[in-house]
Amino acid sequence: MLNTCLTWAEKHGAETKMIRLKDKNILPCEGCYSKTQDGAGCVFPCIHDGKDDTMEVMNAIIEANGLVISTPAYWGSASSLVQTVIEKMITVENNQPYKLLGKTAVLIVSQDSDGAAMVCGQLSWALNHMGIYVLPWGMIYKPSILNNPLAKFGMRLLRYGKLDWIDRTVERAGRNIALVSQRLKGFDFEDKHIPEHKN
Repeated sequence: MLNTCLTWAEKHGAETKMIRLKDKNILPCEGCYSKTQDGAGCVFPCIHDGKDDTMEVMNAIIEANGLVISTPAYWGSASSLVQTVIEKMITVENNQPYKLLGKTAVLIVSQDSDGAAMVCGQLSWALNHMGIYVLPWGMIYKPSILNNPLAKFGMRLLRYGKLDWIDRTVERAGRNIALVSQRLKGFDFEDKHIPEHKN
């Protein structure tokens, strides 16, 4: 699903870059934000700068207009790798929040609905709090039976079309991450002028 989503994003003009967290050395968050009353303990760059790949990943997030986050569901949570990156994004959100504000996101979870719904809820809450929009059609999961190529082939052979929504949703998500990200670029989210509603 991730590769398909990125392919559709590219078809709509996006330049994509895939980062495999399993190939990175990312130390666990040490909770610097919680160590001081005002959160001043969390600094940018992260205290692990030069010790691991945290800042490489953070800089890629900062440079991106949109994020496609793909994870399995482990006991109703994102993988520990994704969770660590979300926790360490506080180094950006706490110190330079405008660098995340207005980015878009698509969440792809490779497990059945209950666990996937919990992962999507958890990630979308955290990302939204950081100023990142999870897009329409931006929370996608794939029933685990479809990880079996034979089962997937059999369903298609029997014309079991109820799972076609997955392909359509991935296509829409790829389109939206490319186009909506471009349209939001440069929007002033800090504009304090709120027009009064006139009756």
